[in-house]
Amino acid sequence: REQRIGGLLCKGFEHDGAGLNPRACTGASGELRGSCLIGRADRPMARVMSQLAPRFALPVKLSGAVLRGIKGQCPRCGQTALFAKYLKPVAQCSVCDQDWTLHQADDFPPYISIILTGHLIAPVLILIGGSAALAMGVKIALAMVLAGALMLALLQPAKGAVIALQWWTGMHGFRPAGRDEAAPTAATEAP
Repeated sequence: REQRIGGLLCKGFEHDGAGLNPRACTGASGELRGSCLIGRADRPMARVMSQLAPRFALPVKLSGAVLRGIKGQCPRCGQTALFAKYLKPVAQCSVCDQDWTLHQADDFPPYISIILTGHLIAPVLILIGGSAALAMGVKIALAMVLAGALMLALLQPAKGAVIALQWWTGMHGFRPAGRDEAAPTAATEAP
């Protein structure tokens, strides 16, 4: 049986019927990252995951994860690129081994891009439309080019933000959720 836990591929087997599930956890390239016990009452999942000692800082709040996504960085570690191509996310982060194939951003990033474009370009279109110096064809062409360029510029950051939101909230199979992974970190950093 294989299972992804916090970006690690865990290959497990049942153990002596005592309710323990020793699992060997490996990274993307197959190297052993340690072992963990899942399912023991005295060791909740969050404690087990914190024992794997990540080499990166998890975001403490949703805003931190979303900001990383907007910048095109891995929302979990912030150390590598989230996108392999313009709108195609990497399959797995090379630093934290988070699986990004689980995301289902679908049509939400274009909706965000369209709404932001409309609000940002409206004042510009009002200024251009009020100008008597430009011909109507030039105004229309200018408005279309500006709107198209702005929409395309906002599309990747919007998709990064949506993927970060899905990871943080645990949507579509992201387990454990980012907020659950970051909870032990935030508790130790609190005064």
